[in-house]
Amino acid sequence: MNKFDLNTPCLVLDLDILSENLGKMQATSTAAGKKLRPHAKSHKCSALAGKQLEHGAIGICAAKVSEAEVLVKNGINDVLVTGPVASEIKAARLVALLRQSPSLMTVVDHAESIELLDGLLADADLDMDVLVDIDVGLKRTGVPPARALKLADRVLATKQLRLKGVQAYAGQVQHIHRYDDRHTASIECMSQAAEIFRQLQAKEASCTIF
Repeated sequence: MNKFDLNTPCLVLDLDILSENLGKMQATSTAAGKKLRPHAKSHKCSALAGKQLEHGAIGICAAKVSEAEVLVKNGINDVLVTGPVASEIKAARLVALLRQSPSLMTVVDHAESIELLDGLLADADLDMDVLVDIDVGLKRTGVPPARALKLADRVLATKQLRLKGVQAYAGQVQHIHRYDDRHTASIECMSQAAEIFRQLQAKEASCTIF
C-alpha cells in the first residue's frame, strides 16, 4: 500500500526500528543489572506490551484496574497496577481479575485499602502480592517515607497479602532542566526508598522488588 492511500489519522510503525528500540531498552536495563517492567501508559497497546515481554521484560505496568483488565484480556500476564485502589468497586474488580491472572500485583499506600483488599481476598479465598507505594516527592500517591515501615507492617499482619517490595516514582524530577540537577534530585529521592527497601528486605524474605 502506498502511504498516500492510508486513511488518516492512523498509526504507522516501522517494525524493524520498533524491534531495534525494544532490544536497546532491554539491553540497557540488563547491562545495568535491572529487571525491566515497562509501563503500558506509554503506548496503551497490548500488542506492544506483548513484544516488550518477548524481548525480556519481566512484566508490564498499568496505571489503573481498567487498563490491567484490557491487558489480561489480551493475554498479558505479570501486570502491576501502579495506582493504589481505594474504592470497594475497584478492589472487587481487582480481585476478580486476579482469578484470571494469578501473577497480578498492585500497590498499597493506606491502611484502610489494605484492610479492604485483604477482606475481599479472604472472601474469594485468594492471596495477592503487593508493593508499598512510597511518596518521594511527587505528592500524588504513596505513603510518606517516615510512615512506610509502619504501613508495611500492616501488610505483613494480613493473611491474604504478600509484601513483595516497594514502589517509588519521582516523576517530579523530570521537570528539572539541567541534567546534573536532575540526577542529584533523583538520587536524593530514590535514596529514601532504597533505605526503606533494605530494612524491609532484612525482615521479610518475600520483599524483593524495588
